[in-house]
Amino acid sequence: EMVIGQIPADAPRGTVTVKFVIGRKGNVQEVQFGKVGSPALAAEVEAIVKRSPKWKPAIAYGAPVRMPYTLTITH
Repeated sequence: EMVIGQIPADAPRGTVTVKFVIGRKGNVQEVQFGKVGSPALAAEVEAIVKRSPKWKPAIAYGAPVRMPYTLTITH
């Protein structure tokens, strides 16, 4: 289990699927949503993902590459 942020206890309940790319330098890019059960929860998840610390970028053939991620979050 990886923790990148904390959803406030008073945030709306629901499930959202967030898609984003980790860039070559480890930064979060291109945040998008698939399934959104609660727009308010999606906004909270987007803020958490965008302010997460730098990630370790994927490596292909010895060089950092962009890598897409999809997370389903239930609160």
